Amino acid sequence: QLEPAYIEMFPNPNNGVFVIEGTTELYTIEILDNTAAVVETVTGGNKITIDIADLPNGIYFVRIKNKNNEEIQLQQMIKMN
Repeated sequence: QLEPAYIEMFPNPNNGVFVIEGTTELYTIEILDNTAAVVETVTGGNKITIDIADLPNGIYFVRIKNKNNEEIQLQQMIKMN
C-alpha cells in the first residue's frame, strides 16, 4: 500500500519554474525527462522551487520516493514557453 504524500505541484504547465509544496521533508523528489533519466534531485523543506528552465520543452515527471527509496507518487509536469 502506498503511503500518503500530501504534495502539490504548480503551475502545470509551466515555463520551467514550478513549486512543490507539502510534506516533502520526508521524501526525495526526482525530476525525470521523457526517457526516465533523472535530471534533478531535491530533498527537504515544505516549499521547494524547481528550476528546469534550461532544459528543453516537453513532458517531465516528478517522482517522489520515501526514505526506503520506494516510489510513492509519480506526477506529470509539462514545461513549455
